[in-house]
Amino acid sequence: MHAAFDLERLARECRGLRTGLAFTPAAWVPPHGDLGEFLKAHCDLRAFLALEHGLRGELQDGVAVESGTDARTGLPVFSFYGEKKGVPDAFWDAVDVAVFCTQDVSHRAYTFQWTLAELLASAVAHSRRVVVLDRPTPLAQLGTQGPMGCQFFPLPFPQFPALTLGELARWLVAETEGKRQKAEGRSENAEFRTQNAELNAKNPQTTDHGPRTVTPSHCHTAKPSHSSVLSVIPVRNWRRRDGWGRTGLPWVPPSPNIPTVESAYAYACTGIIQATTVSEGRGTCQPFSVIGAPFLDGRKLAAALNARRLPGVLLRETFFKPGFNKFAGQPCHGVQLMLRTPHRLRPLRTQMAILQELARLAPGEFKLTAGFGDWLDNGADWTPERLAGLDIPAFEAECAAACTAFRTRTAPFELYGA
Repeated sequence: MHAAFDLERLARECRGLRTGLAFTPAAWVPPHGDLGEFLKAHCDLRAFLALEHGLRGELQDGVAVESGTDARTGLPVFSFYGEKKGVPDAFWDAVDVAVFCTQDVSHRAYTFQWTLAELLASAVAHSRRVVVLDRPTPLAQLGTQGPMGCQFFPLPFPQFPALTLGELARWLVAETEGKRQKAEGRSENAEFRTQNAELNAKNPQTTDHGPRTVTPSHCHTAKPSHSSVLSVIPVRNWRRRDGWGRTGLPWVPPSPNIPTVESAYAYACTGIIQATTVSEGRGTCQPFSVIGAPFLDGRKLAAALNARRLPGVLLRETFFKPGFNKFAGQPCHGVQLMLRTPHRLRPLRTQMAILQELARLAPGEFKLTAGFGDWLDNGADWTPERLAGLDIPAFEAECAAACTAFRTRTAPFELYGA
């Protein structure tokens, strides 16, 4: 059976409520297609929240999205990813509940989980609700891999988490709620002690059970919580071991540079290259599947990487000339990643092997740029020299231990079997 979405439950969750939609064109829901069209027909859809790449997915990475009016529906569009990032108060003025649905790429570096986290926090502040219509995460079959770090999310998690956005949201809510309750407990205990001291100072007499006391129920006012605002609707008929092909879903690009599911696999291996002086292939027809630079020798790079017998992938020498982004208009020499058996791919190993060979083959010209460490463990001590000498198997083992602990901690919030 193919993956399916419980749209009847979604309609029930939104019934009688002014509904907002935070989505991208990749929120495609067969047999209806565009999720916005479905909500317009079955719910009281009032507004859109535009994510990175724009409401219709037309913008390149990092481009500010403007608020305005959607030409198709005539509804207001509020931008999360404008000059100022965040959920505008005016969005919540227009809606009672926000539906969140978009396609992720099984990588921590995507901004959509950041939008979801901010949407949940904002919903708490405005006493509103968030409904996540969950989707399969495409690389889940590869398992949880990579170092722990904070990148576009308030909590650290592995570079390749193998969890859906809905599962990440459930975990975030539980962690946030636990911290809130502990903080409120400490604050309330201090408040109770102060009130009890004042009460007994003014009224020194005691009861049969000792000094008079103020109990929590007398002075605590309930506040909105994360757990009360979130509802996740799981995708049906999907298991983590299923590759994208088994979902039966079309691949709709979640962003302009991830046009195919194969490019999502490539992004797992080469996305980090954008934080270096090497081109990650943006501005070509094969972003993330090709990498290179004018100063590289692609033939030597391909030979060095193929000698490592990296699982699931073969590399070949290639030439390209980007139309925009790094080295626009300049011939670049590099490699193309050719997926042979995607289910055997080890993105962490492949990523670190590519970085290591770049550091060894182009010393002085291969450099790391701002934010490189955030792609790994948030460390500021990453250098080309460290990459060149890195013990990759030991680094993999260290990451694997952290990933095992992470999966144990998040297991109660998982919605899907292996």
